[in-house]
Amino acid sequence: MLDVNEKLKKFGFSIDVVPIDQLKFYEKNPRIHTEKSTKTLAKTMKNIGFKNIVMIDENNEIIYGHGRVLAAKEIGLKEIPAAKVSNLTPEQIKALRIADNKHTENSYWNVEFLKEEIDELKNLNFDISALGLDPQSIDRYFQTGKYQDIEIEKKYSILVDCSTEQEQKEVYEKFQEMNLQCRLLTL
Repeated sequence: MLDVNEKLKKFGFSIDVVPIDQLKFYEKNPRIHTEKSTKTLAKTMKNIGFKNIVMIDENNEIIYGHGRVLAAKEIGLKEIPAAKVSNLTPEQIKALRIADNKHTENSYWNVEFLKEEIDELKNLNFDISALGLDPQSIDRYFQTGKYQDIEIEKKYSILVDCSTEQEQKEVYEKFQEMNLQCRLLTL
């Protein structure tokens, strides 16, 4: 019987459990993960477990799953399952980062099935706040068929001027260690 990773070779990746501290966040990740989204995802992970794999490149840089890694850190996981891809060009990796997030935005909910599933979870005393949907928005959705989360999270920024590229790198790494959402900018 073939090892799972032997079977996965034809798809260009392998799966392994990777220490979180060995993963590298892609500094130009176009998807922003707010504190609220990270905490909600962490709550889901705590209730259900880490079930959605992270994709990384051969250098352990995250292709997709940045939010899942942040949430895993939030609940104290030290390692997570990751799929390490080996057959993509840098251009394909960039495209995959965007496509992975965009494709879910292009779909929509079947209101009838969603209501049935949520009602069943409620009847089983499952904490539906772990789904990332606030109760008022769920009720509004069932009434109108349109989900509009009207809460707008404020964002605050700080610009740090560095004298050298090395200093910029050091400051960036310190912020990353502190789990602060940041990106590099050279003017």
